Amino acid sequence: MPDNQMFDIPTEMRELAEKNVEQARVAYGQFMEFMSQAMNAWSSSGAPEAGN
Repeated sequence: MPDNQMFDIPTEMRELAEKNVEQARVAYGQFMEFMSQAMNAWSSSGAPEAGN
């Protein structure tokens, strides 16, 4: 049996998987943008730094 055996994946399943990956990518991008905005707002608000 060859080590690089290919699997036959139905087109519909491949499209669904690609759509789900793209949705996850968009959600992660939105989350990171929100966190960046929150950190910028927090750091510019004069909040005390941790450990001080």
